[in-house]
Amino acid sequence: MSSTTSEKIRQFRANPRAGVCYGSGDERQILTGHITIFEDAVIKRELWRDSLTEWFPSGADDSSICAVKFTAERATLWHCGRTVTFCCR
Repeated sequence: MSSTTSEKIRQFRANPRAGVCYGSGDERQILTGHITIFEDAVIKRELWRDSLTEWFPSGADDSSICAVKFTAERATLWHCGRTVTFCCR
């Protein structure tokens, strides 16, 4: 979840391309793909967790929040000096 007026959401609306990186030791993973922003109340309620109330006290029905989905299209993995890249479906 995020605020619909956040800088992050403004950037995703302008360019929905995104990447997620993770690394530990000599292993690295990079996922690239796109972001979808949902402002639909039904979707927000389905994804809502009580722990989000700390940041969004009005709850899932607050019109100033949105749900953010990352869809991976490509993955690159590094392990022990080897690299593998593949498409995600």
